[in-house]
Amino acid sequence: MEEPAAGRTDGEWAKNLRAIEHLKAEMAAALANLYRAMLRASDEAVTEALAALVIAGYLLARRLGISPARLDMKIETRLRTTMAQGHELEQWYGDFTALYRHFQGGTRR
Repeated sequence: MEEPAAGRTDGEWAKNLRAIEHLKAEMAAALANLYRAMLRASDEAVTEALAALVIAGYLLARRLGISPARLDMKIETRLRTTMAQGHELEQWYGDFTALYRHFQGGTRR
């Protein structure tokens, strides 16, 4: 049997894997909740479901060894790339620019 990497015990690996599976299920549930909220046209429920989805994504990244700062940097890079490629949502509404500005601290809160 291989030795656990980075000083983790088998129990710690198993616990981390359970957490990952739990977060994957939370993301699936949040997505289902989002679809239901959109059908009901409930702004509050849509916002709640989107928040749950984003939070679960950040927590899943953490369980996979990706820091929030690294994830934020990757998001900003993808936003810049998508803006440069002229995505339709960017051309029509400037959505990617607005989100990029949010990540740059221009419109937080």
